[in-house]
Amino acid sequence: MDFSLRLMPVTARFLRTQRLLNTKQFSYVLNLHCCARGTYLQVCARPCSHNHARLGVVAGKKQLRTAVSRNFAKRQIREFFRLNQHLVPVMDYVVRINRVIFPADVVPLHAELLHLFKRAARCRDDGLSRQKP
Repeated sequence: MDFSLRLMPVTARFLRTQRLLNTKQFSYVLNLHCCARGTYLQVCARPCSHNHARLGVVAGKKQLRTAVSRNFAKRQIREFFRLNQHLVPVMDYVVRINRVIFPADVVPLHAELLHLFKRAARCRDDGLSRQKP
């Protein structure tokens, strides 16, 4: 008998089509004002006509002063989205960072992020006929 461990390749990817890329796309989501706020983050959502969720991350210098802390926070959010995109309702999301995220805060951050994605998804029933981007 062969008891060797075979690892399945990870198929969860964060493609360019799953990102909000330009100012027009970000402002389209932020103008709806359908947001959910938590301790670390604020998540704004808007219905989309795509068959997958899209993510944009805003990390301002006012909340996160160093580039290292901004990059760490954005990396944690993108990684959570990449691995859990099957749990997130299909919408466009913009995540704003409210306060500094330390490595010890990663587990509560991930729990909060999933909760906020689901709370912000209450705007899903807002008319899709107004969709442009």
